Amino acid sequence: MKIVLIQKVEGIGEKGDKKEVKPGFARNFLLPRGLAVSTDSKEAAEILSLAKTEDEKKQDKISKINEILDKNQGLSIVISQKAKGENFFGSIKQADILDQIEKTISVRPAKLSPNKPIKKISKSEMIAKFDQGEELKFTLDAKAEK
Repeated sequence: MKIVLIQKVEGIGEKGDKKEVKPGFARNFLLPRGLAVSTDSKEAAEILSLAKTEDEKKQDKISKINEILDKNQGLSIVISQKAKGENFFGSIKQADILDQIEKTISVRPAKLSPNKPIKKISKSEMIAKFDQGEELKFTLDAKAEK
């Protein structure tokens, strides 16, 4: 039986996927629980068109992120914090670095590598990783506040 998934079903597929499943599985599990609809229904057409527009938006977002990252490879981020000698009072946390990157390029990375707080005045090479696997190589310049 051909169905369209209304939401993600573990082991079957994602929302909006068109799948072929055994009729009993569809009638007894997927359809009664509202996890899927038959491909013959009006709801299926609506779900498929919504999934298509969501996919287009996602692809558009990915291309915009790639364009921004291409322009900003080798970027230098400067963060200042109070320090005594070579050591900061406290540290520069990953959230602070992520916030500064977001202010600079208008896109927030998912995580950083290396993922540890900066405790000393330094200049280091880092990599910001984004949701779809994109990477931005940048230099973090951790300076003492004046």
